[in-house]
Amino acid sequence: MFINRRDESTKKIILNEHELKLKVFACQALGAKVVLTIGSWDLLHIGHVRYLMKVQSYGDVLVVGTDSDRAVKLYKGEYRPIIPESERLEMVCYLSCVDFVTTVDDVDEQGKWQYSLLRLIRPDVFVAVEDSYPPEQC
Repeated sequence: MFINRRDESTKKIILNEHELKLKVFACQALGAKVVLTIGSWDLLHIGHVRYLMKVQSYGDVLVVGTDSDRAVKLYKGEYRPIIPESERLEMVCYLSCVDFVTTVDDVDEQGKWQYSLLRLIRPDVFVAVEDSYPPEQC
């Protein structure tokens, strides 16, 4: 029997906000502690994987927001991202520590974060690296 692992793993990718909110709410209703982190995950490397494994340890369910191509370009420059959004989503979903992956298009034209995913799913824990958000937005 042939099993297509790509199909199983990519079920972790939830692009519909309403569906993601329902899945997270269901996990919390069952007593799971939901953890959220957001990043570009461009050129995925061992530091990203170690970070995600550590973040997952703060709860039971890990939701990973993946910045849209538009957002990455705004805050990392015109030549980024290197890896297209759809491939970054797929790469992250293959990590066993990740439960759900979604796209985040959350930066306004002035480069300010809007925190829409945080407000949408209301995780129990939000983890970010120290320099992810400007001090005036924290």
